[in-house]
Amino acid sequence: RQFQKSLYNLNSRLNCDFPKPPYSLWRLDTEPTFGKTTLTGKIFLLNIAMFGLQTMYPQMTAMGAKRSDMILEGRQLYRLLTPVFLHGGIGHLMANSYSLKSMGANVEQAFGQPRLIATYLVSGVMGNVFSAIMSPNPAVGASGAIFGLVGAYYTFLSRNQDLFGNMATRQKSALIETMGINVVLGMVNPMIDNWGHMGG
Repeated sequence: RQFQKSLYNLNSRLNCDFPKPPYSLWRLDTEPTFGKTTLTGKIFLLNIAMFGLQTMYPQMTAMGAKRSDMILEGRQLYRLLTPVFLHGGIGHLMANSYSLKSMGANVEQAFGQPRLIATYLVSGVMGNVFSAIMSPNPAVGASGAIFGLVGAYYTFLSRNQDLFGNMATRQKSALIETMGINVVLGMVNPMIDNWGHMGG
């Protein structure tokens, strides 16, 4: 309760319409078990299941990948969303799964499940929009959605810097380092879609 009150006092100075506590999104009735009760865990397992289907039915990848030509022509716009749940290989899946597990749990606890899924999906779609505009190459992967979670959490920490203090500073530095490493990897590896990262 004291934490919620402090949060309100801080944000209400910046926004007179900021809602008053209590905030249900800060209350966790039970400690979530990853993969069972968390939305992050469900997305994690869905990505693994989808990759299994891709392995059994390789045509799924071609059917769901981002195709810039079709998207820009207004055809098969479902390709803005489907790439978020597809991956180009086991290494790609493992890297994104690790990032989702570490970042998604933080965002889910801070924002709640509805905001988590909204941020994840909108970021994934916007990553594919930006990639379709900037790159003609096909692409798959959840990286844009995960970058969106990183950006949202960074914004949350920045807005509440006075409340979280040095912890926020350390986490923000770690987020910047993580994003920087991924951008550099995208610059040296033509298989990585940096435009999707930036769009997310």
